[in-house]
Amino acid sequence: MAATEVQSRSAVVLSKAKEYKATGNALMTQENWKGALTQYHFALLQLKSLSMGQGSMAEFGASVLGYTQSTEEEVAETRTLTIQCKTNMALVHSKLGNTLRVIQTCNEALELDPDCVKACYRRACAYMEKSKWRNLEKAARDLKHAHTLAPQDKAIVRAMHQVAALRKQANQKQGSELAGMFDR
Repeated sequence: MAATEVQSRSAVVLSKAKEYKATGNALMTQENWKGALTQYHFALLQLKSLSMGQGSMAEFGASVLGYTQSTEEEVAETRTLTIQCKTNMALVHSKLGNTLRVIQTCNEALELDPDCVKACYRRACAYMEKSKWRNLEKAARDLKHAHTLAPQDKAIVRAMHQVAALRKQANQKQGSELAGMFDR
């Protein structure tokens, strides 16, 4: 098998992943959340099949069979598409009310790119849904990071004001609960 056949296989797989992602995007605009989630999952499965071609055993097998590894460009494109699918999945999970899945999916995207603004923002919004002090601190941290990366983003600024208000409410509530303990 020639190296061009291996590279063309990568191109076909990337193309298929892009198709699934585009279908997922179209389904999101139609508010077909579960359908979109399925398409993003299919895209990630395609991308995972490419990443399975990396690593020491895969490199050994590729060298024995005369294959070439994915090009740097293909690896970068695979990473970018994976992050995009993960952040889109996080949005879908938020629409479905799956707060924990939003956080998990954003964590996965942030493992690949710690500076992914969408993942920081969406995870912060999910933390705000939880409204516990610990989660509000995490939301504030994510929003601060996202704001340093995209200071002009108005949604991030609004969310920063929202989390500040929630933190203030939590402080007031905690203060009144503590005061009530000593009044007994």
